[in-house]
Amino acid sequence: MDRRLRELERSGDFRALAHALRRAGRQREAFDTLTSGLDAEIKTARTALGALRRAATEAGEARYEAAGGCLKCKGAGRVKPAYQCWSTGADWRMNDPYPCPEDHAPNFRDVDEGLLHQRLEEELATIESAQRALDTLEAERAQLREVKVTKGARVIYSNKRARAKFARDAGELAGSKVPLGTEGEAFWVGAGNYGERVGVRTDDGATFWTALANVTLADPFYALEDAADFRALLRRFPRGTEVVADGRVGELFWVRTEDGRCGVRPHDSTGREDVVWTNLSDLELAQPAGA
Repeated sequence: MDRRLRELERSGDFRALAHALRRAGRQREAFDTLTSGLDAEIKTARTALGALRRAATEAGEARYEAAGGCLKCKGAGRVKPAYQCWSTGADWRMNDPYPCPEDHAPNFRDVDEGLLHQRLEEELATIESAQRALDTLEAERAQLREVKVTKGARVIYSNKRARAKFARDAGELAGSKVPLGTEGEAFWVGAGNYGERVGVRTDDGATFWTALANVTLADPFYALEDAADFRALLRRFPRGTEVVADGRVGELFWVRTEDGRCGVRPHDSTGREDVVWTNLSDLELAQPAGA
């Protein structure tokens, strides 16, 4: 298996390598391989798109010059100098326009400046194709960025510079430094005095608290599937939907998109305070009349 992984790494096929790492149970490595490979592809795609746009611009300038136009004065016959402020870096203009030093064609004033911005169909098609490829890669990378530590997720203590210590309920471990690579379940995630923090409970029942940046997901792909399922829930239950909550039919009037907490006002409600507070995952769609 290791030989196969080395061959895939040398081939540069990061998707196949990530798939093989997942099959080998090395989920974290697979996720990091996929994200770094996508970042590299996005960088390459952006560079290629920029090169195509520059080539199209240069082609437009060549067509303009071939028709007798002047790139320096754009048919005005005079050039206004532009300078850059040495202290602020901002562009600013000074001095009066001076006669264009270029040798002009007799019809240089009559050449349509629109030729500079004109793009041929094949140039537009190539640029649009490259833009679509870049958009696809960025959309895939955006999905991976949605993966984050949430309550109940399996995490690994991974920051070697952190100095987290076990809490008092850890028995003999209480007060000792948390070893690098310690794995556990995130039982609390929220804001602390100095940023986002997480509480982790190990398989032995010991707990510790640390900054959210000090832990990584043990299986990011599992969290990615959870995020996709949660987005599907949000699409299935928009506000105003008629649902069944705790056996009562009512209207879904409030949804917290961060964690799926929601409020349902039953049709048989006895007042404004008679509201069912629950989670999206516990809801069912109400059957329409006559169904």
